[in-house]
Amino acid sequence: MLNKNLYKPRDIPFESIYIIPGEPALYVSKYDAIIVNDLHLGFEEALARGLDYSDKAAKYFPGMIVPKIQLEKIKKSLRNICELVRPRRIIINGDLKHAFDRLLRQERREIKDLLEFIINDLGIEDLIIIRGNHDNYLKIILRDYGLDLQRELEIDTGSERLLVTHGHIYVDMTGYDAVIIGHEHPSLRCFGTYKLPSFLFIPTSSDNYVIVIPAIGPYQSGTTITPSASEYLSPIIRRHCIAERGKPVTWLSNEDYPPAEEALKSPLLSLSSELLSLEEYVFETRRIIILDFSDVETALILCGV
Repeated sequence: MLNKNLYKPRDIPFESIYIIPGEPALYVSKYDAIIVNDLHLGFEEALARGLDYSDKAAKYFPGMIVPKIQLEKIKKSLRNICELVRPRRIIINGDLKHAFDRLLRQERREIKDLLEFIINDLGIEDLIIIRGNHDNYLKIILRDYGLDLQRELEIDTGSERLLVTHGHIYVDMTGYDAVIIGHEHPSLRCFGTYKLPSFLFIPTSSDNYVIVIPAIGPYQSGTTITPSASEYLSPIIRRHCIAERGKPVTWLSNEDYPPAEEALKSPLLSLSSELLSLEEYVFETRRIIILDFSDVETALILCGV
């Protein structure tokens, strides 16, 4: 029986793929796994030390202090997800840590904290970690927990063949119905000021899909979606995807942003049509509205970017 707490994007031809309402997580029902990515633990220390990892080589700038909130917000999000779905598996699809060229003290401490939280508190039976471009030196920590760092993961649900990979390295999509990636941190600016994390379901010329999951790290707001494939980071998107036909799916929650209640009154939220589908969920005090756009250009027009 379908869990009523899940959202199935419209016009997406997959039996097993669902979105967790209000969370940057995908659920693969026939594998009983949630997929999250781009945690970037250690980001706050890197920022305080003036380490810029926005490119392949570390650069330096005057340090900046920001609140160390990522770990606790990620744990809260994972707890919300597991209470709604109770999955057997969690897949972390890359960029568990932030620094390219070292293992920061905050990274070591918070990665251990998170792993113990997932294994002991959430009771997850199977934790799978896939390598992202930021995950150098991660094996040093994972070996203490008997965990491997995988390059990719193949999932055969019986009706669909999926590949989970971070997205920074090119892969051949032949034989897969969908390739699920992170890396991009896609977002959609709506309601004048909000930069909302956004899923992207992008078709290819070979009748399969690239599915992009937004970052779970709260400081990793990423870049605004675009109809131009050449403007994305991932070589998988640049080579395979028809980006202008990509479908963005985002959400608005009364708990995500302080003034979000005003945004929830926006006229945009009364425009449910072929261009925009709306779905509302209420979990105790949390109200979530999922915005499922027909394509990227429609999303950019309706959101007034």
